Formats: sequence, structure tokens, C-alpha cells
Amino acid sequence: MNPKSLFPFLLLTSAFFFTSCDKVPLTFLEGNWLVGQWTVDKERSMEAFRLNNQKATPAGGIAGEIAASAIRKTMGAMIKPIEDMTITFTDTEYIERAAGYSNKPKTYEIVSRPGPNQIKTLDSNDAVRIYHREGDHIWFYFDDNERLQIYLKPVVQ
Repeated sequence: MNPKSLFPFLLLTSAFFFTSCDKVPLTFLEGNWLVGQWTVDKERSMEAFRLNNQKATPAGGIAGEIAASAIRKTMGAMIKPIEDMTITFTDTEYIERAAGYSNKPKTYEIVSRPGPNQIKTLDSNDAVRIYHREGDHIWFYFDDNERLQIYLKPVVQ
């Protein structure tokens, strides 16, 4: 059989496949940049927290110093339980490894892409999370608290 005669057949078959499917997985169409192993970037997370809370604190003087100190302590206390966490994503599962976590894999699916560098997921516990890509890092809001961004950096192996 002539390879050139296969081209129209393959073209029609693939067109039929994509138009007849109710839901083509977003990971297939656009790639899943979550896949890999990630660890918490404590310094970057703390800097983001400081910047997000800077507007709400007085600037300069003793009051500013007290507020800045309180922000550092608050962030330190919030990030302490997860600062050693690693998260490993496959195309369909992720596992969080850290003290105090179940360390059991959870399934997830990509439900949408709200922006060009965002992936919205739904996991097996019905938790919805939006991951943001920023350079070689990703980040998400911790417990829907829009003042606490947790940055993850890739684990280099």
C-alpha cells in the first residue's frame, strides 16, 4: 500500500476522533506542566507573603518594624508544617510527602485552564486548586487564603 494513500485516511480518522469525543483530556491537548517532582520554596513563599501583606501594614518607624516582624513570624508558623514537603505529579495522580500528611496518592484531573499559565484541578477529595506557572516555579494559594502563596520549585535529580 502506498504511504501517500494512507494520509487522507489518517486525516479523516483523526478528525472524526476529535469531533466525536465529548471530552478530549486537556492534558492531551495542551500539556501538563505539573508533572514532575516539586518542593516548597520557603524563601520565595515568604517574600510573596510579605509583599501581599505590605499594603495592610504601616510603613516605617516602630509600628512598621513590629508589623514586619509579626508578618515574618506568622508566615514562619504557617509554612513550618509544609516546608519540607515534596509533591510528585503524574498525569493522573499526585502525592504529598511531608510529616503530618497521609502520603497517599490522590487522583486529580485538569478541569480548566483559566489563563495561559494556570491549571485548575479537581482531586479525589473534591478539592479544587489553581496552579500558576511562573518561570521554573509553580505556586498555589494555601487553603484559599489569597494572601498565602506557596511556591514550589522543581526537584533536580
